[in-house]
Amino acid sequence: MSDKRCVENDTKRGGGVMSTAVQQSASFLNALAQLHHRGRGDTWGAARDRAAHSAGIERSYAKRIWDRWQTMNDVSGEAYMRLRAAYERACERNEEAARSMRAERLGLTGQTNAVDQERSLESVGMALPEMAPPEREKR
Repeated sequence: MSDKRCVENDTKRGGGVMSTAVQQSASFLNALAQLHHRGRGDTWGAARDRAAHSAGIERSYAKRIWDRWQTMNDVSGEAYMRLRAAYERACERNEEAARSMRAERLGLTGQTNAVDQERSLESVGMALPEMAPPEREKR
């Protein structure tokens, strides 16, 4: 078999090499599906379909990426950009929530409230007994 013939066959089949765009698209779709998964009783296919809908790509194309990303040679540029944009929006929402939670936590520690104060023994259980000075015994 000549070298020219091997090269022709490799370009027709793709040579088993997947592009970075395909890998990233699959990663974005997987992460979005995890966000859309509703827990026990929900299927990953339904979560994938909800993720595809939120990203604005066809369910069939999302299924193709989901099932065949390892053998795909290329992915649609529009699908890649939409998945990437949806993933970045999800990351931004997560970071904003973390920032607001941190600001709330730091704001609470600066204030004087019941959490910062020492707990009274009455709220824990029994109050301390009144300490009267000991009486001296008479002889």
